[in-house]
Amino acid sequence: DMRLGAEDGLDLARRLRADPATHAIPILALSADAMQHDVERVMAAGCNGHVAKPVVARELLGRIQALLDEARTVADADGPGAGLSATSAGEPAA
Repeated sequence: DMRLGAEDGLDLARRLRADPATHAIPILALSADAMQHDVERVMAAGCNGHVAKPVVARELLGRIQALLDEARTVADADGPGAGLSATSAGEPAA
């Protein structure tokens, strides 16, 4: 959610992108701010996508799955240890 308690979601996204330990984690913004300039701000902050509130569960789950699939594809292309691990993507460890 882009409007967190004491912290702005855009600032959090920027910090995650700047940190080598978290820079590859997919970020999907959830916000009631859905104008084109709002989406552009979200993407400029480093988010991978934007879902407008009110959220439609099926759409949200589809977007999350697409981001995870994309992250896995990038990780597979980059080789072992890159991107998301199976456990960080919500799958049991082998």
